[in-house]
Amino acid sequence: MEEHDVKSRLHRKSIRLRKDQAGYALMWVLVLIILAGIILVPLLLLMTAGVTSSAHHEERMHRFYAADAGIEDAAYRIQNNDDDLPQYADNAWNYTLDEQINGYPIDVTIENIWVLTDLESDAHGTMPHAELVVVGTIEADGLYQIEITYDGSQGILMIDRIGAWLPGGYSYVDNSSSGVVTHPKIPDNPAQSDFRGGTTLIWDFNGTVKFQDMPPPGGGAPGSAEFPMKRILTFEFTPSTPWPKGGFSWIRTNRHDIYLSWDVASGTYKVTSTAGGTTIESYISRAKPSDRISEIYGDYRAIGQSLMKDASGSGDDWSDSGIRDTLLYGTAAEEAEVNDIPNDATVELAYLYWSAWRRYPIDITGYDEGDLAGLAQEIDEAEFKRPGELAEWITADSIQILPNETGSGSPNGWSYSCRADVTHLISGNGNGNYKVKEIAGITTDALNDQWSYAGWSVMLVYSSAEEEAHQLYLYDDFIYSDMNTTISLEGIEGFLAPADSDGRLTAFVGEGDDLWNGDKVKFNGNYLPYYGDPYDGINPQNDVWNGKSSGLEGEFIDGVDIDTFDVSPCIDAGDTSAEVKIETQSDSWNLVYVVLSFSTVPGTESGLFPVGILAYSYEY
Repeated sequence: MEEHDVKSRLHRKSIRLRKDQAGYALMWVLVLIILAGIILVPLLLLMTAGVTSSAHHEERMHRFYAADAGIEDAAYRIQNNDDDLPQYADNAWNYTLDEQINGYPIDVTIENIWVLTDLESDAHGTMPHAELVVVGTIEADGLYQIEITYDGSQGILMIDRIGAWLPGGYSYVDNSSSGVVTHPKIPDNPAQSDFRGGTTLIWDFNGTVKFQDMPPPGGGAPGSAEFPMKRILTFEFTPSTPWPKGGFSWIRTNRHDIYLSWDVASGTYKVTSTAGGTTIESYISRAKPSDRISEIYGDYRAIGQSLMKDASGSGDDWSDSGIRDTLLYGTAAEEAEVNDIPNDATVELAYLYWSAWRRYPIDITGYDEGDLAGLAQEIDEAEFKRPGELAEWITADSIQILPNETGSGSPNGWSYSCRADVTHLISGNGNGNYKVKEIAGITTDALNDQWSYAGWSVMLVYSSAEEEAHQLYLYDDFIYSDMNTTISLEGIEGFLAPADSDGRLTAFVGEGDDLWNGDKVKFNGNYLPYYGDPYDGINPQNDVWNGKSSGLEGEFIDGVDIDTFDVSPCIDAGDTSAEVKIETQSDSWNLVYVVLSFSTVPGTESGLFPVGILAYSYEY
């Protein structure tokens, strides 16, 4: 009985517990429903907002990519030197892309701006000066050079600043500056600041420094017989490759008439592109031809002639004494022909060079800048005849004067080199006959010595769809080479030689003759002409400046060499650099220019005017 009561009580308790548990479950379900209401509603709202935000973000990205297409279109037009591109100080160019991108019309504005905008004051003018010239170049991987020349024609210039700009991603290497920074008033390192997505480097002097008192190239005391006076500042940057695009340099004086000079080898454009309310603003730099001409689907041609000969030699044109006694001016001047440029070619760059020796004054080492500027005015014009046109007088935009001194320091007059950019005068593909009818020169027949020469050359760079990509280099620093001298050309880098690469080297040299020998050209350790190349028999390896020009099929032109050498056998597939040395022993001469061309694996940019997008900013 008691056992039955116990079981009964346990059974009733179990039933009561189950009823109680059912109540608790209902309570928890209600709690979960309430919590779900509190959590899920905001979560659903958040998800809805996220979907909406994602749609808006996607729309913004579509607008951004559409506007970016406008920037790329502008870069392409700048790259290809579109005829509608504005010149500096012109009104901006506004246009709409022919096709919509992502459903949006795209409006583009291109403005050619002063490169020093927001860096220097424009109160004293924004046009460059021919008297004071600044050129910035990449001399080798990781090495930037600022070359500054002054012709002395405006008297004393006091300098207080040199500046440079590197695009984003590149940095100055501390304590790497050299050249003029050895002057005690010029700092070893520049002040650095952010600008247009890159970095400005500014060497602010401690006071001002007279231009000619800045240390000249190679060190030593400044000389008085330089024309133009040249000063150089170099520095290193990282990463060393690829080379930065769009860098520029400038110099500042304390005068208002020649206040600033800057690197005019590059143009800077401000580009604005708008699509559906999204605007992108960018600065784009275009590198124009300068000392290093860069990559081009095309090549070059170089021709020229002498304007002087020894008419009393043993042959009609032969000089066995090396004394040139007759000027070939006017109708006596001979032509030179270019006939193998492709029909579809466009001449992108044309330089006319002329060079000669002068006797009086015999010694110019004591001349000041004004005297040298006066001499420059005597030799700065050439009477030039291009294909199909009458001759016209051309004025040089670059003049260089050097004294001719023997190893003992004895003066022997002076020589000069002039260069004029005649690109705008050359029409068609550049083929035809060229002639220079007169320059300032003097013979030495009455003096019985061998210094005299007078000659000219035209160097054409052309683009053509029929040509492979070539990397071109031009060196036209005027150099007087006395006996027992070796000249090394630096910075021949940046190409990538394919299999079966071709390469050529052309030099324009004054005072070449067959009387003296020992002058040689060495390319990648090999003397030229390389054995088996087609110019053997014209230029012996130990007498390349012999007055016989391979560019004119071996014609003797007396006193001038315009020699082209095939360097293809000296280049291996994969080469990215080259070494050129020019030597002399018993002979002396003047080097006017050297131009080199190497076939290269095409880069991502083609054509003569590579561009770099320097900085982006955008708004919605």
